[in-house]
Amino acid sequence: MAAEIRVVVGCTDRKSLPVTDHLRLGNVASTTDRIKVWQERIENAPCRSAAGSLYAGEAWSVARSLPTATLKGEAVSRWIVSAGYGLIQYSDPISPYSAAFAPGGPDSVAVRGESHAAGQWWDELSKWRPPGIFGPRSLRDLALEDPEAPIVVAVSATYLKAIWNDLANAAEVSEQVVVLGRSAPPGVTLIPCDARIQSTVGGARTSMNNRALRLLLEQADRHEFRPDAMASHFEALLADGAIKTYERAAQTDDQVRRFIRAERNKHAGLARTPALRMLRDRGFACKQERFRELWEQIVEEY
Repeated sequence: MAAEIRVVVGCTDRKSLPVTDHLRLGNVASTTDRIKVWQERIENAPCRSAAGSLYAGEAWSVARSLPTATLKGEAVSRWIVSAGYGLIQYSDPISPYSAAFAPGGPDSVAVRGESHAAGQWWDELSKWRPPGIFGPRSLRDLALEDPEAPIVVAVSATYLKAIWNDLANAAEVSEQVVVLGRSAPPGVTLIPCDARIQSTVGGARTSMNNRALRLLLEQADRHEFRPDAMASHFEALLADGAIKTYERAAQTDDQVRRFIRAERNKHAGLARTPALRMLRDRGFACKQERFRELWEQIVEEY
């Protein structure tokens, strides 16, 4: 039997509690002390909730359903890559906030002209300990706690870029670090996962990684969390899969603008990329470049 299984997912921009303007990263001036100002705001925030209950949305409903134990009785500890807090567990107390690694949004950690901002931001978060959070603050520290315990990471490409160096450092102390996705740092085993898995796991594309992770946990008897076996198992699943295609209805510019206005009013701090996913998930078509132009037109109205 394997040691404790640690699974790592990404946070979401949607929250079940309202976010105050004070805890929107876009309201923190872009200075050399930006991370320190942000940390101070988090430390002084009065309202806190368990992280697993605070995040919301379809992808997070899948993340919340991840088991806490395998069928063989192995414990599963669940971790979150948060752009506002760093590495946290589902049970950790946090405040509603808005911060994202994806570039272009109002609360992105990257500001215009910066390079490698996401990775640098993650490094700074890893050196900090917010109130009430006592576990490892980096993936390397998580691996050091028990180098024999598997760490399975299933995050978006944007979040993977932010934690890339941390993952590589974790792989230096443990051979049990794996990434479920399309790429992985040197030394980290890649469990291949792309759109072909959707025919097996179902659901929307936005929750595909979390659904694939849940499948991996449910089928533990087929790979026993051995890195090579997990990779081979998913290679076989992908070989049997077919990329799901969509027939989406065309939208006029005015219809897309109305959609953007409505969603921005409902979801304060909504970033462009998640908004486009929401539009497509509802069965409507819009190319990325066109959506970006219309989005920027609406942003100028505010």
